[in-house]
Amino acid sequence: GAACATYKNAVPAPIFRKCFTVREMHGTASLLIGATGFYELYLNGVRYTKGAMAPYISNTDHILYYDAYDLPLNAGSNVLAVLLGNGLQNNPGGYIWDFDQLPYRGAPQFALSLSWTDADGSAHSMESDESFRTAPSGITFDDYRFGEYYDARLENPDLFHVGFDDSGWKFAIPAPMPRGEARICEAEPIVVT
Repeated sequence: GAACATYKNAVPAPIFRKCFTVREMHGTASLLIGATGFYELYLNGVRYTKGAMAPYISNTDHILYYDAYDLPLNAGSNVLAVLLGNGLQNNPGGYIWDFDQLPYRGAPQFALSLSWTDADGSAHSMESDESFRTAPSGITFDDYRFGEYYDARLENPDLFHVGFDDSGWKFAIPAPMPRGEARICEAEPIVVT
């Protein structure tokens, strides 16, 4: 698994991606996504995240929030990408409030389920698994109180698009199921003002 971040020894925010093919679409696809930290969701280069610090800040031993999206898939190749931030799960600056000693502390993780219907009525689904590829992003430090450091030299914007070569990336590894109750986040999105 990934290491826990500390204030002096940061762990870059990981990004995950998966390419998949869709035949002619009927309507939109439904996606459910939950994360123990924060996430940003991208489909074919477009950011769909509902707001900042999604899904919501929570103690993942108690409540694990998830979000629902309706997404437009392309007929043919698609790429789904998820960027993970630490949130409260892996709070490097948390030593001030002892958040660095929380019992559920660990590297952030996510789970998603995507379902769609072809034009002929055939139902399809895809879930997050070891077929997703992962690599460090250009966010070299992130903490929801101390901010983030970003190094654009470490990231290629093409990674959000079909055709990017991720063959050198590692495969995702399974994570243990969080203990909290899964609950749809009904809070208004956090917006940057």
